[in-house]
Amino acid sequence: MSMEKSFKDLMKTNKMILLPETYDFASTRCVELCGFDGAIISSTELTMAMNGDPDMGLLTIDESVWLCERLCRAARIPIIMDAESGFGRPLNAYKTARRLADCGVGGIIMTDESQTYLSYRDPENGVCSQKEAVARMRAAAIGLEESDAILISRTDVDMRKHFDEVVERCNKFLEAGATTTMVLSLNEYKDPDERMDAVRRLAAQVPGSKWYPDLGSQKGRPEIDLDSIAELGFNMVGIHYLILAATYGMVEAGRHIAEERNNLVLGRNMEAMPEAAKVMKGTIPKAAFLDSFGLTDDTWTGLERKFFDEDHMFASRSHKVSNMMRGIRE
Repeated sequence: MSMEKSFKDLMKTNKMILLPETYDFASTRCVELCGFDGAIISSTELTMAMNGDPDMGLLTIDESVWLCERLCRAARIPIIMDAESGFGRPLNAYKTARRLADCGVGGIIMTDESQTYLSYRDPENGVCSQKEAVARMRAAAIGLEESDAILISRTDVDMRKHFDEVVERCNKFLEAGATTTMVLSLNEYKDPDERMDAVRRLAAQVPGSKWYPDLGSQKGRPEIDLDSIAELGFNMVGIHYLILAATYGMVEAGRHIAEERNNLVLGRNMEAMPEAAKVMKGTIPKAAFLDSFGLTDDTWTGLERKFFDEDHMFASRSHKVSNMMRGIRE
């Protein structure tokens, strides 16, 4: 496990942990460069990036483990993995949690959605029974027991129609071993004042750590004040922005390159986005920049020095790539 701090460590010192929804190594590295303390591998972004599909619950446990293992090995910040509904029965939830824990994950999100999911707005059809949901969460908690990973238990019951059921599920999830609870239907409150009122009502009846589902805005206005919800125990917040921001950037650059038939657009964009340029080129020491790509003597370059004598290091692949990265940075 390469993470420098676990979420258990962060939750002792941080009043609020912002978690961008990442989907590959490059997006995760950008999250680190921007100074975020953690990230979540989003099933929505992951299935779009990996398979080109909308998030229809088609992602498999093997695909999740494949990426999780690689990102957790490379990242310095702790990573949360969206483990969906555990990919089957409670026994599958246990196995899913155990496999992800073995990858070095910092935490998992487990939902109570039904395996024959229709709509979370209909608790009779969109989620499994409360008894099965609690068993699923308990199984996941047991699967994580020998690790530093936390369990975020999410309910997809619509609290606008079934508030008491939401409260009961969240509290039983905590009793079953969840570290943090999440109510997805908070996203359904479109008016910011109504949303804040729902947050207060929930906080009054569900103790402990709570996850605010998605940081967004409505009609040009922030939909929630983070300082206010932190006071109510909402100390973890997911943020969807990476894949959309990347797509906009790639389309914008690609359009100019295709029309102009040159690659001058990158230099122009660096001038147009000075803060991004500062992060990429100015504020991070060169050694740390190269280390983030595994190119210092403590990483791949150091390993290749064991194969080559110093006079022949010019032939090493890491030496060549290091020089290329220095050129990009300079």
